[in-house]
Amino acid sequence: MGIQKNDYRWLACIQRRARLPILLAGLVGVLPACASPGTSDAQRVANIQVAQCERNGIAAADVVAGTKFDVDLPGFGKVCFLARRHLANPVEQETDLIGFELWRDGVLAYSLPMPPGYLWNELCQKILAVAFSRHGDQTDVIVLGSCMTARDNLSQPLVFSSQPGGFRFDSDLSEAAMGLDTIKQVQRKIRAMRSSSTGRQP
Repeated sequence: MGIQKNDYRWLACIQRRARLPILLAGLVGVLPACASPGTSDAQRVANIQVAQCERNGIAAADVVAGTKFDVDLPGFGKVCFLARRHLANPVEQETDLIGFELWRDGVLAYSLPMPPGYLWNELCQKILAVAFSRHGDQTDVIVLGSCMTARDNLSQPLVFSSQPGGFRFDSDLSEAAMGLDTIKQVQRKIRAMRSSSTGRQP
């Protein structure tokens, strides 16, 4: 029988390395990496590059379902964006509020500012959609939430705009977009308001 593919791997290993490590590995029953069959370079790289939202350390029980997104944001690089329930003020606030965070390597890297209570409070318990938009040097995180009212649920978009060192909550844009039902509608409102403030056409 001729030399098989795995035999070539053995020969390449012996040519690249001294024979002593090969013999020692045989004695202890462990093959060197170049002699182990079945794992390609691409598979090894894939195992190392775990998505940020799959890293250990993210408290899955606290994360609002459907709100984890792997995203590359200026100033932060590759992070996991997520919405998480937590107490805004344990002394005064008994109901969990939903906050928004960026996680890197399984550790909290940044908390987006909490919107004011008149826009986002304990009655706001649903996240309908999340989007990340770039307009030139400006990056926006848009969260489309839903808040209970006396009559019905009201769509409440939240707009976080990039600034040096992180993001700021844009009250003007968020208030102007109140009641809009889709991310596209919110994005159009943002473009229109920024264009009018600079005197350019949207």
